[in-house]
Amino acid sequence: MEAVGEGWGAAMRQRTSESRLATLRGSRSLPPSAGTVADLIRKQMAEIRSLARGAEQALDAWSRVAPPAIAKLATARPQAKPGKADSGGGSGGGVLTLTVKSPAARFQVDRWLRGGGLAQLRAADAKIRSVKIVSPRNQE
Repeated sequence: MEAVGEGWGAAMRQRTSESRLATLRGSRSLPPSAGTVADLIRKQMAEIRSLARGAEQALDAWSRVAPPAIAKLATARPQAKPGKADSGGGSGGGVLTLTVKSPAARFQVDRWLRGGGLAQLRAADAKIRSVKIVSPRNQE
């Protein structure tokens, strides 16, 4: 003879096992794909274009703002950081790198930057936050 609660218990066990199975299937299934290879390439190309635009703007700001005597002493190059297109464009998150020819040139460029040159660069390109001065042998 069947007890009164056994029918209800069997139905409850059935539901819990079905819900456990559904949970297991949900956690084991693969997430939706990120897209096709073409989509990934399109996204990377857009990021590269954005970095290139930022680099052009940073170099343009340097050529417009730097006095000819200072511009002769240093070569500007933006630091492009892949994957950071929105954080400063091609100027590497806002860092413009100047390669100087000698310690004397480094001193002159540094004096110009501290004397208001950095503020002028920032005004010309809002993405430039700082300027890094390197010698040819200290380049990254």
